[in-house]
Amino acid sequence: MMAGNETAKPTGKRTRRSKTTAQSKPTAAEPKPAAPAADPPAGAPGDQDDAASRTSAGAVLVVTGPQQGRRRAGRRFGPVPVRIAAVDLSEVEREAIENDPELSVSIAED
Repeated sequence: MMAGNETAKPTGKRTRRSKTTAQSKPTAAEPKPAAPAADPPAGAPGDQDDAASRTSAGAVLVVTGPQQGRRRAGRRFGPVPVRIAAVDLSEVEREAIENDPELSVSIAED
């Protein structure tokens, strides 16, 4: 047992790794794993991450902020709901508004 400020001395012994824990390298006889499928191009149909694809052309964001007010994306939001046409916002502005925890956002049809 070591005291508080003693350090361990090297023993000169080496330990081996178990073959089960070491990663095996593929040999020439083993097939290589298939390459991952290519990502679809941005804006492809079915791309759910695109902010514009989540709403229809007539969609309106209804945003309500806290009593003291909150500014986001160059706009002021307070306790009175503010209606903004989705087409009037850039993707960055819309994401900033939707991801702000102080704002309540709902989507309505115009």
